[in-house]
Amino acid sequence: MIGKTIKLLPTAEQEQLLWQHAGTNRFAYNRCKRMSEKYYEYTSKTLSQQTMQKHFTKLKKRPKYAWLNDMNAQVPKQSSKDFDRARRNSFDKFGNGFHTNYKSRHNINQGFYVDATTMTVLTKSIKFQTLGTIKTTRQPNRDNHYNVRIIHDGAGWYVSYSIRVKKPTNTGNSTDVIGIDTGIKILAICSNGMIFENINKTYKVRKLEERRIKYQRQMSKRYVKGEKKQSNNYYKAKNAHLKVCRKLRNIRNNHLHQATAKLAKTKPQAIVIESLKLAFMLKNKKLAKATAGQKIGEFYRQLEYKCKYNSIELIKAPQDYASSKLCSHCGYKYNKADYDNRPWSLTIRKWTCHNCKTTHDRDFNASINLKNWYKLAKTA
Repeated sequence: MIGKTIKLLPTAEQEQLLWQHAGTNRFAYNRCKRMSEKYYEYTSKTLSQQTMQKHFTKLKKRPKYAWLNDMNAQVPKQSSKDFDRARRNSFDKFGNGFHTNYKSRHNINQGFYVDATTMTVLTKSIKFQTLGTIKTTRQPNRDNHYNVRIIHDGAGWYVSYSIRVKKPTNTGNSTDVIGIDTGIKILAICSNGMIFENINKTYKVRKLEERRIKYQRQMSKRYVKGEKKQSNNYYKAKNAHLKVCRKLRNIRNNHLHQATAKLAKTKPQAIVIESLKLAFMLKNKKLAKATAGQKIGEFYRQLEYKCKYNSIELIKAPQDYASSKLCSHCGYKYNKADYDNRPWSLTIRKWTCHNCKTTHDRDFNASINLKNWYKLAKTA
């Protein structure tokens, strides 16, 4: 599966319909949550997804909810499936189904499901059931659409879908192994010499960050607490802020996609990465902003599915493996007693092995150690 996202260019009437369908999705999801919780409270049993789905068929017959007949019938149907999936995830993670949230109209991200069988792709436009023909910024794929969603990110409407492609066979070097050390200063450095820089240090991203902060301050100054509707200048600053945030998000995601695609195209036998405590790093006030900006978790996620698609083994080294402290040449482990009681810290970017006198770059040395760990683990 490969995901695609294309921007839509709806008319004013079509945009109103899009908002109505997004509201229907939100209404159906929240109603499923209330029904499920009440049913469990009275019966101590779980309400099935089929029962929730049938409820909306009966609900349309009530005069109060007659407006559901004007909406696409697949929207509430899929909302019940989405809630059922969220409830199952809650059971898997917490052992109960209560760790699901209501959908809020104040959430920036809104959207709804579209049945792919009712969708017709035209020249730079898509014909949707109950929505009509909506223009797109580029030509969508003609067929093989799965899990089609129309989403709004706060600044514009997009159609998101997946397409199935033939899985390639791994024809690369089956004995090659790549160790990857991720960090804050540099996104990733590999044992084969590949380096992926920190995109947040580029001139373009730094200027966009300055603009984002500027619009954020304008919003803060123009916001009047307690007012249901704010001034026009507030909404101007808000729209400008959303556009800058979208541009930053696209730049960072594009950088991650290019990096992970380049790694996957080398077609090694295996790729070895660190097992980082990202949640712990995000709680550190000195590292939180830099860690979030690097999007290391997203980097790992993209690398995982691209390795799976290209038949590459992705291995995570154990958290207690000191990849940076070990000498990749002789195996000596950094000991502060040999370095005038200087403790190991992030400020040490280069160090010389006390045993073999080899000078190491901290990150490159860690990537080689990750590669060596995999080979030792396989032979053990």
